[in-house]
Amino acid sequence: MLEPQDIDTLASTPRNSVSDGCARCEQLAGPMGHCAQHTTVEGLPNLLTAGSLWRKIVWSVILLMALACCTTHLILLIIDFHNSGVASTMMLNENVVEFPDLTICGLKPISESFLAQSFERNWTDLLLHYTRRLDGWFNDESSLQRRNESITDYMERMKALYYKMFEIVRLDKTFLDSWLSMHYQSSIFSCRFKRLPCEPSNFSLIQHHHHFDCLTFSPSESNKMADHGSKFNSILLINLFTDSSIFESHYQKHAAYKASSKTYYDKGLSLTEYLTTNPEEFPLNQILANNEQPNGISAILHPRNTYPFNGYQSYIIASGTSATFRISTLEKHKLNYKGRERCSDKPPDEVVYRTVRSVVNGTSESRAFVRSPEDDLYTWAQAELFKKCGCRSHRSPTGASSSSLCYHVQPDEDGAPRPTLPKEALDRIRCHDRWWSKLLNSAPNHVTMWKPCHSVSREVQLESLDWPSDEDLMPIAVSFIKMRQRNAQHRDEYAVPSWNSSLTARTTYLRDYSAVHSLSRDSESLTKLLKESMPKAAIALNTQKVKENVVRLVVRLESPYSIAYTESFTYQWFEILSEIGGILGLWFGVSLITGFELIDLIWLIAIWDSQVGHVKRSDREDVKQLEKLGSALQNERVPEFFTSGCSMYIE
Repeated sequence: MLEPQDIDTLASTPRNSVSDGCARCEQLAGPMGHCAQHTTVEGLPNLLTAGSLWRKIVWSVILLMALACCTTHLILLIIDFHNSGVASTMMLNENVVEFPDLTICGLKPISESFLAQSFERNWTDLLLHYTRRLDGWFNDESSLQRRNESITDYMERMKALYYKMFEIVRLDKTFLDSWLSMHYQSSIFSCRFKRLPCEPSNFSLIQHHHHFDCLTFSPSESNKMADHGSKFNSILLINLFTDSSIFESHYQKHAAYKASSKTYYDKGLSLTEYLTTNPEEFPLNQILANNEQPNGISAILHPRNTYPFNGYQSYIIASGTSATFRISTLEKHKLNYKGRERCSDKPPDEVVYRTVRSVVNGTSESRAFVRSPEDDLYTWAQAELFKKCGCRSHRSPTGASSSSLCYHVQPDEDGAPRPTLPKEALDRIRCHDRWWSKLLNSAPNHVTMWKPCHSVSREVQLESLDWPSDEDLMPIAVSFIKMRQRNAQHRDEYAVPSWNSSLTARTTYLRDYSAVHSLSRDSESLTKLLKESMPKAAIALNTQKVKENVVRLVVRLESPYSIAYTESFTYQWFEILSEIGGILGLWFGVSLITGFELIDLIWLIAIWDSQVGHVKRSDREDVKQLEKLGSALQNERVPEFFTSGCSMYIE
């Protein structure tokens, strides 16, 4: 129990008796202790323990600002990850390469060496039987020469008109079968793939309005992959007979013909007259090939089972050359995410096109191809054309039958073309010509062009050399010509067929069956190149004429394996969570709140002197009260209950 003398001692001891050396420590200890009682490293407890309403409001604003800044920072971080959070890797020798397809175009629609032979007259008579009916199709003012039009411009315009006529005729199912039944595979007199002879099933016919007819080489399903043992095993070698005139240049008289002074102001130039005026120029080939027949062939390399005319590069190979295609394969595996051009993860489906309007040698009319972005464009354009004209175009791939095409005209009962075009057919043709080009030009604005995320691209290096060399001329004569003459039964589907019948028998065949077969691409036509019989002329070849009629194609894979370009994210989902947690802890736990609390502490230190002065004034008043209490205790006795209560309080 506290004694009265203890109370006297307490009352006589002033609270401001601290030494001057510790005054500064006491000054700092005060605000530090005050801050420690009301502050933590977390923001929400600080808000809850704040005693003042204004202090709670201030800390609420601080926390909301911190939340907004943190959210913005996270959004910017995610955007940055999307823009630059992708790593790309290149892997060599990743997968075994699939051998591409090769499409060969530019084959002569009509055999020029055939027309140059002695039975050309029979074929010409047969041709004129059909072309005379075509003369009345567009026999109006458009076929007349304009007064301000030169003869050269007029001839070019008429050839475009004749080409339109044959576009119509070619859609007739009986056209190639009964009239121009070409054996295009006979243009290939040698083919080897992976050092083995090619199979007939490797070749398929694709009829195209611009290239006339093309042949596609495609490896079989069991042999489509490259031999990974050696890159030299995956080679395709094809020798072609381009079938140019073997007697003279077929454009030799073209300049003289253009310089003709004849005019057509009153009567237009008919198709029959055009074909018979200068037969040495083989004008029918110019018409059927849209006046763009190359001196040689064109080759298109494209992925397996894809439509060859969907934007793939075409290489023009001149006659008398050996072209080697060296292919490097790159597989691309891209990521599909926002912030970049989107790609499609969905595997492409198939689209069915009619590739042959007239069935030749039992060729299938329709084929399935892997869908590409260009196919969506054609599908849209065909649908829009059908809405406007009620028919479809033959100038882009379609699965529609021939009867639904705008250029289709039903022939007469005997299979020959009608002498005049029906009005409804003319209306469809004119509607097609008015709208088709406009639709193709506007299609990209209406169709979303997608790109596959997983694709295969090929880098092609083309090397061309003069061929055949002098050393190769003898093997050509012996291996490719003499062997065919000796064995008439050797009739490979892709090889030059033998034709040992007499000239009279062949002429009778043409006349009796009213059909033309391109069997001029045979041993007899090639024998003309040798001037005499084979055994005697093998050492006296007309080398220039041989080189004008042959082409060699070599497709070689640089490596049986592909190079893989793969994209991957530079972070995983658990890394994202860790990053978000770290940022939240940084902003809410230490960095932001502690910074503001440090400012608060500095403010407390700055104002602590005034607070201490206020405390000292309060202490002096308390001391005076205690002194008065001590004097009273000395003069009179304090009640016991008060003394005991004070003792308990002091203790």
